[in-house]
Amino acid sequence: MKLNEIKYFDCHSHPHDKKFIENGINPDEMMQELLDDGGATIAIGTDYTETEKAINFAKKYPNC
Repeated sequence: MKLNEIKYFDCHSHPHDKKFIENGINPDEMMQELLDDGGATIAIGTDYTETEKAINFAKKYPNC
């Protein structure tokens, strides 16, 4: 994703949080919908383990 393609940007999110899956939300579909709509986000970790998850999540999605 190029900067000029971003329509909106969330500067703090936890898209890798297990609560999404627990509530029936597929993170892959969520991120694809965000990408399709021109959105991007920064994934944030709350501790070392969650930060590793956020980094791995960001490597998977061009809009994260």
